[in-house]
Amino acid sequence: MHVITLENPIEYRFRSDKAFIQQRELGAHMPSFAQGLLDVLRENPDVIVVGELREVETMKLTLNAAESGHLVIATMHASTPEEAIYRLCNAVPPESQNEVRFQLASTLNWLIVQQLVYVEKIGYLIPALTIVRGTSSIKNIIRENKLHQLNSAIQLGKNEGMFTAECYRSDYLEVHKSLVPYAQIFKTSPDAVQDEFYESPLTEEIYTPSPLKERGSASEMEPIVVRSQFRQSEMENMLTIDEGESLNELLKKLDKLRSFNHDG
Repeated sequence: MHVITLENPIEYRFRSDKAFIQQRELGAHMPSFAQGLLDVLRENPDVIVVGELREVETMKLTLNAAESGHLVIATMHASTPEEAIYRLCNAVPPESQNEVRFQLASTLNWLIVQQLVYVEKIGYLIPALTIVRGTSSIKNIIRENKLHQLNSAIQLGKNEGMFTAECYRSDYLEVHKSLVPYAQIFKTSPDAVQDEFYESPLTEEIYTPSPLKERGSASEMEPIVVRSQFRQSEMENMLTIDEGESLNELLKKLDKLRSFNHDG
């Protein structure tokens, strides 16, 4: 399974195990979420994670990706399921809202709204969720733009795993006698991230400058000494380019390298 995430910023690093995971950060790996989505769709991923739906173009491309058969997980700011649906539909011009509504109704699997609430008896924040499952009744409500019926449909769909925020607190949170603090769940991984350090194969050791030495009336630093791993004959077969070199100097180097290779 191939999973690609588009994030701003990358908050948790995931290690590929049963799936191959690629994490991309806004600014470092993509200029925008919209361009990131266009690039991702060319790579045939199984799962696409969009860090945040904010721009209209990103919302459209995310729905297109879900409609094309990809599993898409996305987040956006909304306090209720109705508000989330309204934000998606009202982000486009009125003449395109029916199309977006049909796209959302045909692709929606789950819609989860999370609000963090402080519980005094346990002493930390816990998520209070509103959970909506993309059943046929929910999809019909979205398709027909009858969002005022959404809360009633969620209450009737309890046996299918749906909860209103009130039912989630009374029927789920209050039933559990003990909860695991989020600080324990999201604690730092014991595996420290080891970023690969690049070292040029041309150099073996780089000596730092020695302390200042008095040379007459001026104080100078000794130059950095570089020892190469390669023999002189091998070094002659390599082409190095300095920034300050002119085109004529570079052509001379190329001619010298060609003659060396020919003679060898």
